[in-house]
Amino acid sequence: ACDVYAVAVVLWELATLRTPYSDKPPQSIPGIVGWGRERPDTQPLDDLADTSEGSAEGSVYKALKSLLQEAWAQEADERLTAAALHERVTSLISSLEASSERPGGAELVRSEGAGLRAESKERKPRRRGVSKEGGARREDTAEQTLSA
Repeated sequence: ACDVYAVAVVLWELATLRTPYSDKPPQSIPGIVGWGRERPDTQPLDDLADTSEGSAEGSVYKALKSLLQEAWAQEADERLTAAALHERVTSLISSLEASSERPGGAELVRSEGAGLRAESKERKPRRRGVSKEGGARREDTAEQTLSA
């Protein structure tokens, strides 16, 4: 059950690109989570869903919020099982992949400061800069496509 909780927190971090409890002293977090029953703020997921209202991406953010709340339930026996968590995450990914297969569909990308989002396949990534590795040049982009 604690593994499912931990995976849910990591999924929250990946979706929001934030660190949970970053405003709290590290030594206080076990008490805040355990006795205080505090969980990471889901408002960023609501905000991301609102900016994508009516799209597959918006639906995924809403479903992800629900999944996270079930996975980090206070009582361990009320949390999703690892198998159920895997099944639900796989389903969310499949729904995004299905939307990307339609004409004008989207692909999952990491946006600076905005978390994960679906983006039109037709959009070209911006050039961010050039780095040197052992004398060779490599171009970076501002948005990197995430693969499942």
